[in-house]
Amino acid sequence: MDSRIKIQFFDKLRYSPAIRRLRCRFQTLKDRKPSVEDPQGIARSIHNLCTAARSATTDKRLQQVENRILDRVSMLDGNKIDWVEFEKEAIERTIESAVVIKSYISPKEKGILLISFDYQWARLMHYYSPETLEKLAQRYELCVCTVWAEPHCLMNYLLPKAWPGERIYATISDPNDDKIIPRFSNKYVVAPLLCSNWVDPAWYEPIPYEKKDVDILMLANFGTYKRHWELFKALRRMPKDLNVVLIGTHNGKRDEETIRAEAKAFGVSPDRFTIRRSPSHDEVRDTLARAKTSLIFSLREGSCMAIVESMFADTPVGMFADAKVGSRKFINEQTGRFLSHKKLHRQLTDFLGNAKSYSPRKWVMDNNVHCLGSSEKLNEVIRDAELKAGNEWTQDTMPHMWAPLPTLVNSDDYGKVEEDYHHIQKEIGIDLNGFPG
Repeated sequence: MDSRIKIQFFDKLRYSPAIRRLRCRFQTLKDRKPSVEDPQGIARSIHNLCTAARSATTDKRLQQVENRILDRVSMLDGNKIDWVEFEKEAIERTIESAVVIKSYISPKEKGILLISFDYQWARLMHYYSPETLEKLAQRYELCVCTVWAEPHCLMNYLLPKAWPGERIYATISDPNDDKIIPRFSNKYVVAPLLCSNWVDPAWYEPIPYEKKDVDILMLANFGTYKRHWELFKALRRMPKDLNVVLIGTHNGKRDEETIRAEAKAFGVSPDRFTIRRSPSHDEVRDTLARAKTSLIFSLREGSCMAIVESMFADTPVGMFADAKVGSRKFINEQTGRFLSHKKLHRQLTDFLGNAKSYSPRKWVMDNNVHCLGSSEKLNEVIRDAELKAGNEWTQDTMPHMWAPLPTLVNSDDYGKVEEDYHHIQKEIGIDLNGFPG
């Protein structure tokens, strides 16, 4: 099969509603109710059913699968499972992607521990005993950041089973998640904030449009789901003097040579674009500011921070109108443009020709789509829930950002939680990768 046809064929299969329906049906049919005495088998069943849920194409079908998942969850009754089967990194002890955003004050005003990335929660549940988690829950409320493009995953269902606390605060990856996640457990209190809400605008220094020398930037890893081929297909029919830059990292076995091979399959020579693999954060931010347009061509993924990072660099973003990507909520007439798959080359040419008319940084700043505004909103959600539960609230949470792991915005604030880190690591026995200093 011709390489170009093969790439488009498998891409179409990947996102085909018909294939999704078949996958959902297959996963549901092959599922058998495990024995209540087999917690690992129950977890395996939930894992497979979550695959079915992510493939469901109707609300009715999704609800049927969710009901079966909840039935399996009820069978576990707090049993400990081997998380390494589902997440290899669960074997590690250290919880690196964590930050204390509020210090412990009293039993009626607990501290807040934020942990991002589900594989980090898997470590918490796999490596540490229920008694250790109980000690942690006595002093801290847990806040987690979901990152899946679809919220249906084993972790989101079983975390409430393992966590001894009464509440789990959760951010989202898609605007629809605030309705879906509470169906998993009544412990979840959802804050309608995406992973891309935690960008620090101070890191990005916009430059005048006249000094921008990159016409098209694609900041995306080299995975299949990032769909670089759409850009190459369009580039064939666009001016050859465009400065196109692709910034990314390898994804599985796919690296920059894979990307060059795809370009060749679509008739685009390697001198038509520049690939920068794993550049420094400073170089990424500099290139974002120098770009006239930024493109994201994935059709399904989580929040995609590159979208909002581009906006803070004052670079408008183009993405497909049918993409299920959380950060699509930030794209409007001021920040970028929704694209269709037909005659993409004409749309990109027009987008580039009008790039100067957009004002993305002003919009995201005016609408508080940044770490400071998001920290305020998260604080409100947690404060209101704690007060509603009859607890006290005399101290707000401290603002944090993702850099790329959760980090307190003001380095001086770490002094306020130094005792918390010491207690969690020395008294409770959970390794948070040392005190950030």
